[in-house]
Amino acid sequence: MLEGWDSLYGILRFKVALLLATVAYPYTLYPAMLWLIHHLRPRPWSSGPFHPTMSVLIAAFNEAGVIRQKLQNTLELDYPEDRLEVIVVSDCSDDSTDDIVRSFSPRVKLVRLAERSGKQIALNRAAEIATGELLLFTDASVNLDGAVARELAENFLDPRVGAVSSVIKITREGEDRFPVNEHLEASDAEGAYLSFDIRTRHYESAVYSAVGCCGSCYAVRSTCFAPFAPSACNDFASALEAVRRGYRVVVEPKAVGYMLPARTIEAEFRRKARTIAGGLGTLADRRLWPNIAGHLLFWWALFSHKVARWLGPIALLLAIGLSLIGGILGDRLLLMTALIMGMPLAIGYVGLRVPTLSSFKPIRLMSFALIAISAAIEGWRMFLQKQVPATWKPTERIVG
Repeated sequence: MLEGWDSLYGILRFKVALLLATVAYPYTLYPAMLWLIHHLRPRPWSSGPFHPTMSVLIAAFNEAGVIRQKLQNTLELDYPEDRLEVIVVSDCSDDSTDDIVRSFSPRVKLVRLAERSGKQIALNRAAEIATGELLLFTDASVNLDGAVARELAENFLDPRVGAVSSVIKITREGEDRFPVNEHLEASDAEGAYLSFDIRTRHYESAVYSAVGCCGSCYAVRSTCFAPFAPSACNDFASALEAVRRGYRVVVEPKAVGYMLPARTIEAEFRRKARTIAGGLGTLADRRLWPNIAGHLLFWWALFSHKVARWLGPIALLLAIGLSLIGGILGDRLLLMTALIMGMPLAIGYVGLRVPTLSSFKPIRLMSFALIAISAAIEGWRMFLQKQVPATWKPTERIVG
């Protein structure tokens, strides 16, 4: 009888270990493998002074609070004025967004959709009328460093490059350009995650091709553009389309966008869930799939960077559940494993319920992890139940 229990414990331990390996792989082994391949077989791309015509495309729905600053920021970009056009598509905004955009005419073109259609349809409409050789997609809530347009464009000197991503930084208290309310603790965890993600994409670029762009700001060749599905993630779809057409996607670390933290936990949760659901839906669109035989490295990166991360929260919850079952049945090792995995999430939950505890950085990190896991589960639910919304509500963010 004892041997039977030992056998059961062994099976449960193996499954828990396998699930935890799934959780850890995209954050440990995968980046290490990228780093090694990059140093053993680098694949650089050329860049240099290059100023093709560029169209800046902005989809806006009720962005009156940020659109003026966004357009002022855009018009001040270090790029030849006669080679830069700016197009804002209003998705039936019912605040003063349209009036503010009109005040920038004629340097800014305003297009208003006849009915509420969603961000991707708005961007499709903007791309239809754009005249630039490059299309720069950027969010209304993101302020760009003055050199962004130039830095992105210079990478297109290499004819093999089809899309170039900027990097995004969460602004923090005390930054001169985009200050945050002093009572807010800036999202250290979100910033750390973005920094890790950017480094990973940079190594993907150097090895073969990044599997996605930063949705807040990225550029593609107009000849690489294909209309987005209504509920797609445009940044992910653009990367897939570029690779499918034989180009590569690269990251330009000197092109920086600044984004303020979400105003509420609920807003950040909705944004993450919507992003994951949209990403899953985009990946499910086989029309965007590059040929597997010709892009094995890209598909490996796609699984490692996207699919494994999306599966991670599910694998973690399963690992906790199996460990609890083993612990209840008498395996002390599995019980301890369940406590070690579950305790940070429990502390993170307490941190969310008691905001004063967020002054402690470790608790903020645990709270962020809990939000990310919960949003991933919700994203899977939305995707599987085909509830990915086409329309969107701008994420409310702290303003200085």
